[in-house]
Amino acid sequence: MKSDQKVYIADSISLLAGLWLMIAPFVLGFSGTVAATNDLIFGIAIGVVALARILYPENMPRISWLNVVFAAWLILSAFVLPGASSMIMWNNVLLGLVVVVMDSWSVSASLKGKGVH
Repeated sequence: MKSDQKVYIADSISLLAGLWLMIAPFVLGFSGTVAATNDLIFGIAIGVVALARILYPENMPRISWLNVVFAAWLILSAFVLPGASSMIMWNNVLLGLVVVVMDSWSVSASLKGKGVH
């Protein structure tokens, strides 16, 4: 599989994760909470970075590290934001892990495709 295809797959999954973060508060019933605001903000951020990588896979491969940082916050936020239920916690931890893995793979695929190891 070519590096551009790997980037496309990885960042498409991250984009879907970002979209889910934006709608999860409404679907899972925790809109109007601090966790909902957090998920909306970071869902948009993750989605924008993922979309940029999908549209311009050869430019700025290291921008995917932003999503790794955002995802790390998602995981941490599950434990530090007030009033986070176990459902919110699991949602954020699982999505955070998915984004960490996908965006790490995206960076790796881009750099290997450019001959950087």
